[in-house]
Amino acid sequence: MQKSFQQEKFLYLNNEDYAPTLGAGPYITIKDPMLNFYTGKTGLPGLKINLRKRFAIFLAATAFIASFLLPACGTKPYEHKFADTLAVFKDDLGNRVEVVPGRGRVMGLCPSMTEMLYAVCPDTMICGITEACNYPPAAMHKQRVKVFPPDLEGILRLKPSLIFTEEGMTGPENAEKLRSMGVPVYYQSYLTIPDVINGLRDIGKLTKCEARANKVADSLAAIEKVMRETGESKAKKPKVLVITWKNPIYAHGYNTIMTDKLALAGADNALDAKLGKQYPELSREYLLKLDPDIIFGGTPEDMEKNFFSIYPELRRLKAYKNKHLYALTDDLATRPGPRVLQAAAEMKKLVEQAGF
Repeated sequence: MQKSFQQEKFLYLNNEDYAPTLGAGPYITIKDPMLNFYTGKTGLPGLKINLRKRFAIFLAATAFIASFLLPACGTKPYEHKFADTLAVFKDDLGNRVEVVPGRGRVMGLCPSMTEMLYAVCPDTMICGITEACNYPPAAMHKQRVKVFPPDLEGILRLKPSLIFTEEGMTGPENAEKLRSMGVPVYYQSYLTIPDVINGLRDIGKLTKCEARANKVADSLAAIEKVMRETGESKAKKPKVLVITWKNPIYAHGYNTIMTDKLALAGADNALDAKLGKQYPELSREYLLKLDPDIIFGGTPEDMEKNFFSIYPELRRLKAYKNKHLYALTDDLATRPGPRVLQAAAEMKKLVEQAGF
């Protein structure tokens, strides 16, 4: 059967099990066997996807994009492709990394990097995961290794040829120890959503999985473009505070990827660049002056028990008075990876729920 244009734009993979199908009327049904998203007309719980609305189409596809972490693994054995010469790369921190692209096996030293690798590389190329990894499901059979603090001997037993990690997740002294033991370490840094997309492409180059990496990156870039146009066109944008720790109070600063995710959700980070730190500690006086419209930090019940009961004066905040207190899915909120647009879509839904 010939596919319509609307159907064709969703088929990022040649895998019918993961292909969306048109339902009755102008809606799309996404069948996602990995995440078990059988939630009516959509792949995101509680949302209705109308094909006539361009943004809604791409929002539905966000959940679908996350699902191809599983088919990325594949069932065919990985065929190692050995290059003739050593290649020199520079990672996002400016470190010189010498590798033979595509040779040997790789691993990530944090959960976000495991997700990045599984979005690009076949399962047999990935030699292990961290003790904190819980996604994708296809990775759960892998041998685990402790990384906080890192079990260097355990990592070496997995025999990785190249290790990927995220800035701030692996100390430079531990990376240097691994390099001294003959294992190259490649850092990635994500301050914006395009950084994540480019990171996927870079992993593809270092592992000789460029075709797969570019397919995933191109799909995410197309969705990101439409979400950004919609989010930035909003006339009324709420100030959102995203709390990372309640006592003492820490939050996602302006110079983090959270600011970019909020932009796609049609909101502004309540913290500005003047604070400097990525995760600043905030005083009660500062928060009263800030007076955010929305707080992401927990359910109203959790925030009352673990936040406002400790700082009763903060009950004067607009977010508290208007009951604009929401919990985010922790893994989506804290991990920069292939599900980054799903995280932005979740925030967009909550921003709209708050009336913005």
